[in-house]
Amino acid sequence: MAKLVEDLLLLARLDEGRPLDRVPVDLVSLIEEVISDVSASHPSRTVMFDTASPVVVYGDAASLRRVVLNVVTNAVTHTPASATVAVHTAAESGHGVLEVRDSGPGMDPDNVTHVFDRFWRAEASRTRSGSGLGLSIVAGIVRAHDGEVTLDSSPDRGTVVSIVLPSHLQPV
Repeated sequence: MAKLVEDLLLLARLDEGRPLDRVPVDLVSLIEEVISDVSASHPSRTVMFDTASPVVVYGDAASLRRVVLNVVTNAVTHTPASATVAVHTAAESGHGVLEVRDSGPGMDPDNVTHVFDRFWRAEASRTRSGSGLGLSIVAGIVRAHDGEVTLDSSPDRGTVVSIVLPSHLQPV
């Protein structure tokens, strides 16, 4: 219950538009830490990671860590053990780009339209624990960083979550 209340308070703060700290964040190191944590909590799963170069974005490191943790954890939780989970990041045109791709069963198009809604959970995940707030928190934090998050999924090719964040300091 405490986690649910904490998540709701975070969403309320994000809705209010409270400014976040804006410091340079090494996205590559942050992703490596998250993958290490996810691998420890899901030892039977392997998360692949590749990056073309150093990627630095401006933002709140703790919030951005939560974004990466939520997305990677969703990928390993909602796919079968045989599915691959791969994280890629790159610096492109003044932005840091993060992509989490899985080869799981994917989602129907009707479900994709709701993934960032609060308390929404796909029918298949309703028997698992969780509040249905993870991806709405991701979307709120990314928006607060002047970024963009999208999710592309289909039953025949898995799911890709793409996050684009400014790699320069935005005026507040």
